[in-house]
Amino acid sequence: MGLLSFLFRRDTPRAPRSDLTPAVAEKIVNAYGAAMASKRSVLADISGLPYSKERIKAALLVALSMTRDANMRERLKAGYVSLADWQAGIGSRPNPFDKTQDETADPKAAAARIATDGGEFIEVMQRSVAEGAALRDELMALGL
Repeated sequence: MGLLSFLFRRDTPRAPRSDLTPAVAEKIVNAYGAAMASKRSVLADISGLPYSKERIKAALLVALSMTRDANMRERLKAGYVSLADWQAGIGSRPNPFDKTQDETADPKAAAARIATDGGEFIEVMQRSVAEGAALRDELMALGL
């Protein structure tokens, strides 16, 4: 960090330039929050997002630049990284990683079913994990 950056730094990092007003960003963040709350699976199809991932990311960064509340900032950052949970190609079918009521009592049965039925979802899960790490890195690069 340069001397001028240090002297004139802000307590809240500035989000990258965006065409989003705070009111529009709030609307997008609230819609994304509702989508997250209604998600019934570990992973969800990207078509369930109310806006594109890029638009949601921009709105979350605007929201982060507007609040100093530590709890809210952590929630917004978690929401940013959780965009990785929304992947293409999942559709509305049940996710093999989701346990049935019976499997909750018998984790070995769930593991056996996932091992036989979950091949493509393991690949999706790996993509999700990699994307989550990249999103976390983006936040860190912004000083968040």
